[in-house]
Amino acid sequence: MQSNIYGEQQKVSTLLTKKELGELDSFLSYQNDSYITCNELANRLNIEYELAKKVINELIKMHIVQMCFKVYCNNFDMSNEEIYSNIEDIPNEECDGCEKGCSVLKNIIVIYKINYQKEW
Repeated sequence: MQSNIYGEQQKVSTLLTKKELGELDSFLSYQNDSYITCNELANRLNIEYELAKKVINELIKMHIVQMCFKVYCNNFDMSNEEIYSNIEDIPNEECDGCEKGCSVLKNIIVIYKINYQKEW
């Protein structure tokens, strides 16, 4: 059974104000089954990045988000669309997004898959 972010036993409820918790609940519901970054969460809730990292860590413990990995090329407008749930599955090869030939493993960003279903 999935945890409720409002539960008194949940640390996330001690990290955010009541208003921020409501915004988090709406955001997670709207973005369910999609991917976000820690920076996106910080911007959406208008909180500091360090606080967003703490919130994300609690959401991971609650099984509301799952850490995933995506290859990102700084020199190309498009990044690899493939998302990996295990870092060991990422191929150890050169990026073909531009002429630089960077190592794919050096261009990984962490993203989080949302799996949030409200408990009523």
